[in-house]
Amino acid sequence: MKKILSFIAMIPLFAQAQDTEGFRTGSFIGVLLATGFMILLFLALRQLVLWYWKIDKIVAYQEQNITALQAIYDAQEALLKVARAQQEILKEISDNLKQGS
Repeated sequence: MKKILSFIAMIPLFAQAQDTEGFRTGSFIGVLLATGFMILLFLALRQLVLWYWKIDKIVAYQEQNITALQAIYDAQEALLKVARAQQEILKEISDNLKQGS
């Protein structure tokens, strides 16, 4: 899609390149107008493509997934801290039992 839009944007420049009378102010203004028109056309078509492929919804879903994954990661970190604390307690108990025997 990008290649097609880039080619369409270059068509007015190709037409001006075949001008045999040399560089004129009128042709420069024409190139500027054509370039401006192509930029506006690109922006309009971009919005159409984004709407058609529902890219804005996909991005919103990805943001929700990132939030959910971050919550899961934080919960796992908390569980890991608790497990390490329990492991230390069990190690202390085991050491105390060995010393008491």
